[in-house]
Amino acid sequence: MHNQIQEFFREGYRRPAPGWFIGLCRLAFGLMWLYSARGNVPPSFGSETDTGLWYWTQQGIQHTAFSWHRALLENVVLPNLVPFGWLSFLLQLSIGFFLLAGLFTRIFSAAGLLLSLCLAIGLAGRPTGEGSMAFILATLFHLLFITTNAGLNWGLDQMLLEKLANSPLRRTSWGRRLMKIL
Repeated sequence: MHNQIQEFFREGYRRPAPGWFIGLCRLAFGLMWLYSARGNVPPSFGSETDTGLWYWTQQGIQHTAFSWHRALLENVVLPNLVPFGWLSFLLQLSIGFFLLAGLFTRIFSAAGLLLSLCLAIGLAGRPTGEGSMAFILATLFHLLFITTNAGLNWGLDQMLLEKLANSPLRRTSWGRRLMKIL
């Protein structure tokens, strides 16, 4: 038993995570983004109520950890809440659907990483710390999805890559770029 524990700590960091686990995490995060999008329902985006984007923008203004972030929210986001609301809503829906499908996973994981990072910054100054750590964790998971080709585990990226590998398109510059993205 002692040798197994030693081996785990000596060699454990070299073992890749099983593909089924990465695929399962990708599916869970796809569902999380779809669930999150329900808080940004157009067209009102929670204007002047205690829910939705308006509420969270106000929370960011009141509790931001960074003065530049407060200025960005007050001077750019709040006056343009409807376009930002639509952008946020469509981005969350897209990230959710594409992660669930496992299609263009790296691209949409990168979008999820950036959005998670923005949300972590926005929630960093809340007195309870509510949500900030969750979005830091989400940022790390999206980085995991990018680096492990998570769409190749129970995803359409795997089927697309197989079709592309057997296609004359793989010899074109566009095909080679697409294969790198997948």
